[in-house]
Amino acid sequence: MLPDSIKPSVIAALRRGRYSLLLGAGFSADSTNSTGESLPVGDRLKNDIAKAFGLEDYYPLAMLAGAVPAETLGKFFEQKFKGCVASERIRIVSQFVWKSIYSFNVDDVLVSVYGKESKQVPKWLTFKHMFYSPRDPGELTVVQLHGSVLHPEHGYIFSPQEYGNSSALDSTWFKIAADELVASPFIVVGFGMNEPDLEYYLARRTGLGVESQQIAPSLYITNKMDAVKRRACERFGLEPIEANASDFFEWLHVNASPLPEPIELVAPSLKGNEPWLVRVAASDVRMFFRQWLQVSPGSLPEALSSAESSHLLQGVEPRWHHFKDEQDIVRFSERKIIREVSQWVSTGGETQHTVLVSGDPGEGKSTALKRVALELAESGVLVFFFNVSERLLVDSATAVLMQVESPMVLMVDQVAEHGHQFSALVEQLSAAGKKVFAIAAERTQRLFRVTDSLVGLGYKDEHLRHLDKSEALALTVKLRQAGLLGRSSRKSDEVLATGLVQKSLFVGLVVLNEDVPQLKNVVQSEMQDFDSDARLVYAIFSLAHSCGYPLKMSLAQRASGVDSGSLSRLLKTSLRGLLKGLPPAGEYRETRHRIVAEAVVRELAGDELFGVYVRLAKTLAPYVNTKTLTDGTPEARLSARLLDFDDMVEPLLGKTAAAFYEEIKKDWAWNSRYWDQVALMKLDRDPLTALKHAEQSVAIEFHPVSLTNLSKIRFRLAKIQAGTTHGARYLTEAIQSTRDAIRLSGKRQRREIQPFDVGIRGIVAYYRALPSKKSFELDPKVRDAGNEFADLARRWFSDKDLRSILSEWDQLKDESIR
Repeated sequence: MLPDSIKPSVIAALRRGRYSLLLGAGFSADSTNSTGESLPVGDRLKNDIAKAFGLEDYYPLAMLAGAVPAETLGKFFEQKFKGCVASERIRIVSQFVWKSIYSFNVDDVLVSVYGKESKQVPKWLTFKHMFYSPRDPGELTVVQLHGSVLHPEHGYIFSPQEYGNSSALDSTWFKIAADELVASPFIVVGFGMNEPDLEYYLARRTGLGVESQQIAPSLYITNKMDAVKRRACERFGLEPIEANASDFFEWLHVNASPLPEPIELVAPSLKGNEPWLVRVAASDVRMFFRQWLQVSPGSLPEALSSAESSHLLQGVEPRWHHFKDEQDIVRFSERKIIREVSQWVSTGGETQHTVLVSGDPGEGKSTALKRVALELAESGVLVFFFNVSERLLVDSATAVLMQVESPMVLMVDQVAEHGHQFSALVEQLSAAGKKVFAIAAERTQRLFRVTDSLVGLGYKDEHLRHLDKSEALALTVKLRQAGLLGRSSRKSDEVLATGLVQKSLFVGLVVLNEDVPQLKNVVQSEMQDFDSDARLVYAIFSLAHSCGYPLKMSLAQRASGVDSGSLSRLLKTSLRGLLKGLPPAGEYRETRHRIVAEAVVRELAGDELFGVYVRLAKTLAPYVNTKTLTDGTPEARLSARLLDFDDMVEPLLGKTAAAFYEEIKKDWAWNSRYWDQVALMKLDRDPLTALKHAEQSVAIEFHPVSLTNLSKIRFRLAKIQAGTTHGARYLTEAIQSTRDAIRLSGKRQRREIQPFDVGIRGIVAYYRALPSKKSFELDPKVRDAGNEFADLARRWFSDKDLRSILSEWDQLKDESIR
């Protein structure tokens, strides 16, 4: 049924849960409704509508549907399409693990398909729902793009007018579906290829050849193939398959068996019935192993392809296959940590230990963590490595790890993004008597974001330093063995190593690989021959990676506007080796190293960087809502970093920051974080307008971050008007919003340093700004609030800057009249 040329890749992708479905009316044709009648589709549905409402039947379906009042049409659809019974043969669809299902049908046939024996549990959505990304591989999003009898309140899309109106309203799922159809393999079933809005979803696939699709080809299934359909398949990069839908899925089931359970997709070595996991909810097991890799030397993730397998010492981000092939050098700090963990295990792991690996960019923190993890696993230690970019799920991890009896090592890179969750997890496990050695890593510049969240763990800082002579010599020898020294190979190892001493690992690699001392020269050399499309695509990926996150191929394609065929060619030519796909599927990509991404961003001219910034921010908008922000999805976290005024927007965009926020306002004004950042931007020059923005942010979402930002602005206004009635009012309101931020953080089981710093610093600044006089009286309520903040801050945090302002608070109290 499938051509031999694509059969292996299709079967492999099915077994890995990579395929999605796009369903048209033909998929439901053999099913029946609640009265036992076959479902009316095509001309029959058109004639039924005409007859029911006294309309002429020579009009097309879309026009007839548009002539009937929406509420009346909705009731008609519920009678015809609710309570459906799927045909027996089509029920086999539920025995596959799908990435997602999109449907043009309004019926509830899939409800009948997905029963108790299904491999996944559907999440029923329509075009009106917010974006939703399942955290559990056992959950399946089913999005009915034209509406559903399950959600009649959302309405239906049958006419061009309705579709146009919905598009004008910027329906999130229209964009998401179009994005996914570009990047993921699909099976398109039940369409005649003449549906008016199908081209909207397929258009961005134009130029994408079947053979060039990275994971597996997308398939078009039809009862009868003809020249018109075949030409459409060629245009949209679909492999045409002539078959009945039921026959096709049965054939797939036979040829792809045994089909995996969802747990096997995230943990291939597990079946979900291991003795130590039987007491854990299946969903917790799946979510844990989707986020955490149990490091096993025999089953480490492989390179996606030969094109993705650049040598580690070419300056790329470290991947597990690099360590299996021993492409790294083992450094002093790594040996030290391995020795500490081994000693801890030998004593039974009775006490909890935490090591925080810090260092400047390019020192090899990520490399160190992976090497330590593999060495420990090879020695028999149970090691779990946090392996995703989203928020760490504490409850799922706790549920699984509570079942572990032996000493375990938990490892998290870029821990500033997960500090509170990681700390809570380790603390809960330790309190239950579990034997945990925690190892985390973060850039020195971002330690302020994490040290206080880990203070309860009593961590030890292991700072990675520049290369010493022995490490530099080992690096030179390793590069020579790999044939990567190039023109430098004529020099002796001793001479080369001497030139690397006291340089970072990454800079050392650049020096020896490129024979130039500055990364800037490397980046300029790579970019000078790019055409405009290659430069734009590379800039978009670089901006995302400079924020610390990879980017989906489909989002880069939409942000750049480069068609899929051209983008595919760029990855094989101009950008080959410069962008790396991330396991397991390669749908996310990043530059070969974050330091390179940061250098690329610095090379972009003002107008060019502004354009790239706007494109990426707008493209991310449909993927971000309150749910994804809470879940900490990669897109939500990337957008939060991208829109951050203090850390990103002002340093990169400077005077064009205001224009940037205005440009993306239509896409982001619903979001409280957007107004937080706009408020911070306006704080210095227009604090009253900043206050309005901050108040609007809190009105949108009563969140600790927004409340802290509001406090900061209120304290600023209090300081400006210190000694006046208005100043005293702003001070009182600032203290209250600070209390709200602290209280709300506590409810979320988080200890945030920012509200304490803002609160104490704001009170001190207010009294220091009072009109000059020899003595002043500290308001009792303000004294109580300051003491409250200070007492908790001293108990929970060790930050040097906070300790300094606490000293100022004590001095202020001593100076005041009691």
